[in-house]
Amino acid sequence: MGDFRIIGGVTQALALSVQRAISSPQSPVAHASVTTSRPDKQEQGEAPRVNIYLFHVQPNAFLRNDDVPTIMEGRYVKPPTLALDLYYLLSFYGNDKRNKLESQLLMGITMGALHAQPFIEPADLKRAVGDTDAGEVYHRVALSVENMSVHELSRLWQTFPQVPLVLSTAYKATTVLISEEVELGPVNPVIYRDFTLFPEGREVTYPPPNEPVTPAVTPKEPSPATFQQILNVFRGRK
Repeated sequence: MGDFRIIGGVTQALALSVQRAISSPQSPVAHASVTTSRPDKQEQGEAPRVNIYLFHVQPNAFLRNDDVPTIMEGRYVKPPTLALDLYYLLSFYGNDKRNKLESQLLMGITMGALHAQPFIEPADLKRAVGDTDAGEVYHRVALSVENMSVHELSRLWQTFPQVPLVLSTAYKATTVLISEEVELGPVNPVIYRDFTLFPEGREVTYPPPNEPVTPAVTPKEPSPATFQQILNVFRGRK
């Protein structure tokens, strides 16, 4: 859980995770870089790189109704929390000549690393946000590959008409919790009201809306009728 910086923190932590993977000593493209710009802002040349672009944000389907006011002893004790899922487009650039295929190498290294470690740990997230508060606790964010068809992926790239389609895939980061500091003051007392059924034709006077109402005493239920009393009713006897 974090403040408004948490979305940028997830993007930064994801970029650092990909950078560590492609810069390992075993990587044949260790000189590649990681960027977080729009895909239509291409860099000059064929320098290998991985671009991470946040293209969609939506409420988490499982936690969107979990944000209810929590009250204890007449005070709010839980701040409002927004649960989000982040969708990223990962694009891979490089020299794709037959003897190099740098974009495909970058894709394999990146997806293999994110499959082996499909989480953004709280420590990495806190470091990416730049939070120095020792008491602030962050949560783990899960990463998963989005199952996008060729048609869906091509439609996404149509939003960037300046550049052609490049080798890419989509990832989802869930769940990102945003909680802003608010004043948790006292709440208004709950007014309990009762209702009573009156016979038809009887005039009823209701109390003012702000005046507390004392619940009426429930009348004692009559004892069940005996068989002889029921038989007398059917015979027309009193």
